Amino acid sequence: MLNLDLQNHRPLREIVYEELKRQILVGEIAPGTRMMEVELAEEMGVSRTPIREAIRKLEKEGLVTIEPRRGAYASEISVKDMVDVLEVRQDLEGMASRSCRRKGHGRRKTGLYKSKQRLRRRYQTWQYGRDNKV
Repeated sequence: MLNLDLQNHRPLREIVYEELKRQILVGEIAPGTRMMEVELAEEMGVSRTPIREAIRKLEKEGLVTIEPRRGAYASEISVKDMVDVLEVRQDLEGMASRSCRRKGHGRRKTGLYKSKQRLRRRYQTWQYGRDNKV
């Protein structure tokens, strides 16, 4: 069941989307697993509509594959795909940080810089672990 923060004013479909995305990325929903709307709705305590909308959005991102008359399945995510995503994200956050710095957005600049550094450290740690596996 989803832990819904009643003070949170985001649409339910976004909350469901983020939770399903998290489950796919951390492996709670294994690649190739059929994602049945009814079961997911019961597990999360929501109707099928936000589940359906989230699955469609995940399909656009390549995290879900929808096969006509068969259903939706969690996509295989390769190491190369993950590296590509992290590299693009790192570049985008760097550009956003530089843009804020040029425009003089004081507090935002600090937050973006810290996020960029954190992402860079995670990527380097992940890359070091991958390259030095026994």
